[in-house]
Amino acid sequence: LSGFGPLEVFPILAPTLPLLCALACYAMARRMWGPAYGVAAALTSGLLLGSTYLQFEEARLPNFLGEYFLIVLAVAALIGLYASPGARGGILLALLGASTVLYHQIAGYSLAVLLGVISVLFLPYLLLRDRGRGVYLLTSFVLLGLLSVFYAWDTYDLPNLVAGMLGGSETGRGGEAVAMAIGTKPANGPGHFLMTLSHPVLWLGLLGLPLMLAGRERGIPDFLARLTLLVWTLLLFFGSLTSYSGFPDRFERDLGVPLALLAALTLVTLVRLSPRSG
Repeated sequence: LSGFGPLEVFPILAPTLPLLCALACYAMARRMWGPAYGVAAALTSGLLLGSTYLQFEEARLPNFLGEYFLIVLAVAALIGLYASPGARGGILLALLGASTVLYHQIAGYSLAVLLGVISVLFLPYLLLRDRGRGVYLLTSFVLLGLLSVFYAWDTYDLPNLVAGMLGGSETGRGGEAVAMAIGTKPANGPGHFLMTLSHPVLWLGLLGLPLMLAGRERGIPDFLARLTLLVWTLLLFFGSLTSYSGFPDRFERDLGVPLALLAALTLVTLVRLSPRSG
């Protein structure tokens, strides 16, 4: 519509993209703990989280949009579905989660693993003890999966991939991409976090983990929200420590997003515990 080509628009549009991570983290922290935590999360993810600048510097914008914006919003929608189960929340989760497939395979891969673990841990309990919430969650996950397959059908050559896995023939470009990644990139180890993650986010985020787990429980939705953030953090942590995750370096950088949320929890908690704030 503007007549500008992509390379002409890039210098104008790209510098604004790191703001998306701050907005997404604000939305999620506000939904989990309240407005003050949302403002703190926008600060820790927008200014202190060094990996956002690294993604921008290396022009990994599709991965940035998937990991630092869409996945955060999808997790926020999931937490909202815990609190207020309904068709609107379920459709929102499905649309946001499936859209990661359109941007980057790593984002779709990490979100699929996260939702798979949540399905195993949470869905049986919810279907048995809280059927209404469990049914909405299950329906949303099914819709998300169907949309993801539809989006990835041509992009990742799913027909040849599935046929190759079942029949032993060529798996197409999708399978070739997986084979080229799994087990080929060495993991750097936890000590490398000091080089890729900004120190305030790393240390405040680690302190926020026990603060979140020790916080006062406010019902089942709050309990599930905290467990979801914990599972997300642990998956990225362990994914960064093994080459069999395929992309340990990306998992290491993406770990900064949940740590930025936990760092916001630490900041607000420390401010409220200080004598001057009382």
